[in-house]
Amino acid sequence: MRSPLIEASIDAIVNQLMTMGYTGIYSIMFLAGSILPIPWDLLLILIGTSEYDPFYSSILAGFGASLGAAVGYYLGQIIGRPLLSRYGRYILLKENNLVKAEKWINKWGAPSTFLLRSIQYMPYKTFNLIAGISKMDFKKYMVLTIVGSTIRCTYLIYIGKMTNISPTIMIIITVILLLVGLLVTLSQKT
Repeated sequence: MRSPLIEASIDAIVNQLMTMGYTGIYSIMFLAGSILPIPWDLLLILIGTSEYDPFYSSILAGFGASLGAAVGYYLGQIIGRPLLSRYGRYILLKENNLVKAEKWINKWGAPSTFLLRSIQYMPYKTFNLIAGISKMDFKKYMVLTIVGSTIRCTYLIYIGKMTNISPTIMIIITVILLLVGLLVTLSQKT
């Protein structure tokens, strides 16, 4: 359950950061990349519709999200799995997402980092914590996180850029992303 006070506080922070230009984009992505429940996917699409340079915004957003992910990684190491299972709901983590992230790491190892950071609809925040708990090699984790996050940020910002060009293209891309997300979600249940 989300608290209206927490949501209002996060909204106020995001609105303030958006007035700070590129520094704000980096800061939002750092906070969202860690464990804060900020809808950064939607924010990146909105950034794409703004006057900000899409390439530069993508790079800053990717690095911000990646450094935030490093915070999640180290929190996972510090907190550990038992405490995360017990208190994760207070930071909006669901037990089934923890299990999914563990399965991905056990099945795919370090490449799962790239997949989970670059593909839409994956439990990336949960994955950060589980990567830390499992003591995944930090250097590999960060390289793959930076690459995956930057790819994800780039395509979301350019989706926003395209909406300024053609609403039809935006609808087509949204439907495609929803279908990909649905397929990925269904494949995780098996």
